[in-house]
Amino acid sequence: MSIKPLRLPPKDLAKLKLESATLAPDDWVRLHLPGKAVNFTRNPEHRFTPGDAKYGVLYIAQDEETAALEVYGDRLYGRKQGIIDKNDWETRQLSWLTLPKVKVANLTFGAMPSARIDLTAITHRYRSITHQWGAAVMNHPADYHGLLYVSRFTGKTCVALFAVAGDPPPALATGSLPFSVQSTALKLEKDFEIALT
Repeated sequence: MSIKPLRLPPKDLAKLKLESATLAPDDWVRLHLPGKAVNFTRNPEHRFTPGDAKYGVLYIAQDEETAALEVYGDRLYGRKQGIIDKNDWETRQLSWLTLPKVKVANLTFGAMPSARIDLTAITHRYRSITHQWGAAVMNHPADYHGLLYVSRFTGKTCVALFAVAGDPPPALATGSLPFSVQSTALKLEKDFEIALT
């Protein structure tokens, strides 16, 4: 049986008209460390942020569970028991963010053909693959303010929002709560038999 090759960004991506989406200012969700509700980072541990990223990136999700699994999913899936640092788990906060209407590249299910990609590339676990897509969108001449993608853990919508030209869109945190006592955290602890160490 042949293995379908992963599709990296085509060399002519800059000439392609990517599908775009305009983000509605609905509440988006972010799981973060204290004081980092609106934090655009160039940390290469993140999915679409290469080490030489053109912009800082803010990662947000459409619901609480997706936001949590985007942070912890690699430490939970495919393991008999999830092991997570207790201090990390108990200091995280869930925040709800309202965004302006900004244009982002749409790399979700329906938009695949225009960019000649597939979900295997966008949701791949290796950052060497997803970093190349992040860099390609950052450098696209359409000047997108981010990219819309699907979580590889829940299939729900997430956004990697770019701090274009060093001037991030005015995301506003409308509320924050401790994560570890929320129903989402309690559900994950039960579902994945999480051990806090």
